[in-house]
Amino acid sequence: MVAPLMAGDRVWGFMGIDLVESYREWSNEDFQWFSSLANIISICIELRKAKDRVVREQSFLSNLFHFMPLGYIRMSVVRDENGQLLDYKITDVNKACSRFFARPAETYIGVLASEIYPDFSSQLLFLKEVLDNNSYREKDIFFPQTELYTHWIVYSPEKDEVVGLFTDSTEAVKTNRALDRSEKLFKSIFANIPAGVEIYDKDGFLIDLNNKDLEIFGVENKQDVIGVNFFENPNVPQHIRDRVRDEDLVDFRLNYSFERAEGYYHPDRRDTIDIYTKVSKLYDNEGNFNGYILISIDNTEQIDAMNRIRDFESIFLMISDFAKVGYAKLNLLNRKGYAIKQWFKNMGEDENTPLSDVVGVYSKMHPDDRSRMLAFFEEAKKGKAKAFKGEMRILRPGTKNEWNWVRTNVVLNLYEPEKGQVELIGVNYDITALKETEAKLIEAKEKAEESDRLKSAFLANMSHEIRTPLNAIVGFSSLMVDTEDMEERRQYMDI
Repeated sequence: MVAPLMAGDRVWGFMGIDLVESYREWSNEDFQWFSSLANIISICIELRKAKDRVVREQSFLSNLFHFMPLGYIRMSVVRDENGQLLDYKITDVNKACSRFFARPAETYIGVLASEIYPDFSSQLLFLKEVLDNNSYREKDIFFPQTELYTHWIVYSPEKDEVVGLFTDSTEAVKTNRALDRSEKLFKSIFANIPAGVEIYDKDGFLIDLNNKDLEIFGVENKQDVIGVNFFENPNVPQHIRDRVRDEDLVDFRLNYSFERAEGYYHPDRRDTIDIYTKVSKLYDNEGNFNGYILISIDNTEQIDAMNRIRDFESIFLMISDFAKVGYAKLNLLNRKGYAIKQWFKNMGEDENTPLSDVVGVYSKMHPDDRSRMLAFFEEAKKGKAKAFKGEMRILRPGTKNEWNWVRTNVVLNLYEPEKGQVELIGVNYDITALKETEAKLIEAKEKAEESDRLKSAFLANMSHEIRTPLNAIVGFSSLMVDTEDMEERRQYMDI
């Protein structure tokens, strides 16, 4: 017995059954059952052949029943004496069903559904519809025990018999949900992205734009600009229009004048902005060109900010030169980074020297100070040290044994060695003048202390030398007061 496999009105193949060493008269019912099965399998294969046509066809044709990747169930309904449906039971399944039901087939084959499923009544109603209409029905069923989604085709090959074929649609359901989420996300991004987005057809006519684009170009209502042609925009030079027509990807900057745009459309603004635009051609799945997408950013504030940053950088560098303060930022693992000119100057190096030739080498640094710095680097690589502060001696240019003093502060800013990042930020400043002043102050202090010691010794000596005669004077003065003998008093006075 052979049945055609149909795809629409086209026969793409045949399915047959051969009996060997036996004889059977194929009935109409057999052929109807086999044709229905052929049609269902043909539909299922058509649905899945885009994903893996060869594998699926081989799987279906190798063993049509037990090993096909479709779930197969045959059910018999149970009626009462009045012919009303009471229950049903599963009479046959293939191996694929166990994966969906998460239980061996022998636990439910021949068992009444009412003994297995507490809510079998809804399924019984569905089977009744199939039997009453004498046609196939489709249904999506979720199996909570295995968390699998399935798509069913159910039909009745004979009285009170129902056959169900189903495929695993889990990936399709998840894909559709993901596509739905992606579509919603895309619409949300399109509407709210902080960049203007415009979509044109292949002739350059505007068919859609987002909220930010309305804001950038001073448009109150989207419908006011739908239909304008990009290639007629008076703000776009001819050479850019030609590039957009000829190239797949174009980017450009414009000083966009809203006064010049008057007549092309009616903007609510009259100023001029600096915009940066990327244009990309759109193609369908078959590679056919069908339009353009433009993404625009209003750079006016950024340009102003960049100018302010440049001014600040100039002032910072001027202050850095005046105050002799240097700044550096580098990745300790590859010794790559950035440093300003004063940092190199403070380290006794030429500003054109690569940072990697300075960090970790420190050829101009005093050996004792270099060892302290390198020890910190080793600890920082291990994540055991977070900061370093110290006064370093740097060889004075043009000398062999004269040193400038540089105070260095280094902090560990980012520690992600697994990503190749151990980032340090360092600030150094020349304190040579401060050190020299400090030395002079120490010298002056020592001189003052020596002078103070001499003064104290002088006063101590003078106190001793004066005290001795004063004691005699005080003593004889007391005696002079106590004696009345003038001769004796005169002697005391002479003494």
